[in-house]
Amino acid sequence: MFKDGGFSSHCKSDCHVEAYVAWREYYKKESRPSILQQLNDERSRQIQQNRQYLGAAVDVLKYTALHRLSLHGRDEGEESLNAGNFLDMLKLLGKYNDNIGKKLTDLPDNAKYTSSDIQNEILSIMAKMVKTDIAEEVKKNGEFSVMADETKDVRKIEQMSIVLRYFLAGTVYESFVGFVPANVLTANGLSGEVMSELKVMGLNYRNKLIAQGYDGASVMSGKHKGVAALVQAEAAPLALYIHCHAHRLILLIVSKLLM
Repeated sequence: MFKDGGFSSHCKSDCHVEAYVAWREYYKKESRPSILQQLNDERSRQIQQNRQYLGAAVDVLKYTALHRLSLHGRDEGEESLNAGNFLDMLKLLGKYNDNIGKKLTDLPDNAKYTSSDIQNEILSIMAKMVKTDIAEEVKKNGEFSVMADETKDVRKIEQMSIVLRYFLAGTVYESFVGFVPANVLTANGLSGEVMSELKVMGLNYRNKLIAQGYDGASVMSGKHKGVAALVQAEAAPLALYIHCHAHRLILLIVSKLLM
């Protein structure tokens, strides 16, 4: 009775066919990503690629720093056969990663993150991260000692190196925290630099600094106006001065040679 009527008849009607076609088109449209979604996906992809490229540059800088390798070459042009460790290592990574290689060649010079300014900034950030880790280790231990010595670098600029010595998890650590420009070579100036560096690292030197190790020069070891005496009087009463054993050895060797 309803063989050619009811639902069967309706399925063949123009209105049903048009409605079905409209529904299928709508379904296809809904199943495809929207324009906004496509833009967001593309932006996410570009961010990921940029992070990978910058991460490669950071890893190369980390490698050269750990192995004490120079960064620059005499000729850093695109056709140079020896553009320096940094650029050559980045190019080597680019040979095995299309994203890194493409960005290294296609990006404008001001967006490649290969300039000396960017390199120094990244190295400075990494140095701050290392100092933060050292400071956290010192805080975890509690007590610590400080060692310092000043000398001129190749540019004839006086600098003071600062090392922290502390005990942690059954091991004694001597961690270098950096060079401090020694602009004033008096006991007041040098002691101020030592305490300023400890303060910047967030260390409680008033109660936790228990020892100081310097050379035997009067500006460092003077009982009343030396660096050790000033630090002990102004900031750390528990910080006893110990004459650096390495300097003692040098003095002994020199005295034997002069005999």
